[in-house]
Amino acid sequence: MNKNVDFRVPTPEEKALAFAEMEERLLKQLKSKDGKCEQSLFNLAKLYSQSGRVDEAVRCVEKLLELSHDPERPAGYCLALGIDMENIGDYKSGVRFYRRALALKPRRAGVSYWIHNNLGYSLNQLRAYDDAMPLLRRAIEIDPQKPNAYKNLGLASQAIGHLEEAAKLFVRATQVNAADPRSLKHLEELMCAHPDLEAQVPGLSADLEACREAVKFVLTSACHAETAKAFSPDWEAILPRQHRDQEKAKSAGEYRNKG
Repeated sequence: MNKNVDFRVPTPEEKALAFAEMEERLLKQLKSKDGKCEQSLFNLAKLYSQSGRVDEAVRCVEKLLELSHDPERPAGYCLALGIDMENIGDYKSGVRFYRRALALKPRRAGVSYWIHNNLGYSLNQLRAYDDAMPLLRRAIEIDPQKPNAYKNLGLASQAIGHLEEAAKLFVRATQVNAADPRSLKHLEELMCAHPDLEAQVPGLSADLEACREAVKFVLTSACHAETAKAFSPDWEAILPRQHRDQEKAKSAGEYRNKG
């Protein structure tokens, strides 16, 4: 590595200028389509949310809702914006977007699972465990083959002192998908802090060793990259498919009009 190379960080003024240029470009795109371009509105919402201008992002979401009678697409947009907020540690805004997505009552299990799980996760971060737990239980009902909600429900249970339940949930999360080692780590830390759990939960030590072996096997096997996909949102399914569905509906409408 060349030690003479300087890594320059943009100044606040330069960041503001870049934001203004991107905003202007997106607004022009939106105007050219009479304010009815979902992709431009979504890109604007992302730009505003990532810049901390959440109220403006919400207004873009409101316009997206007006453009679509199908709750699936706006719910997917709100889910994506909530994840953006998580990534910058703004869990209150994340909750705001996830609740908006939840209110749309999306029918597709993939979208609904991640909304419930991520809302529960964000509420955990805000220490609103009692609010988080029903959402995480619902996520497990929607898709019991994903580990995330088990893990997050385990963390909520641990936080309120339900340690035996937490241990069982961490084990279950690892059983469901050993490609995600986070629950094993939480289980190990929990048992280290509370060694009496081994006596309170029959077979827990054996479960711990089984989880360790499963995680070790998956992480060292060729299938790891493929199985790891199971505990992250499938954005190709959530967002691009929405645009394909939109185009199909549009084409069908044009065909009917021609007939």
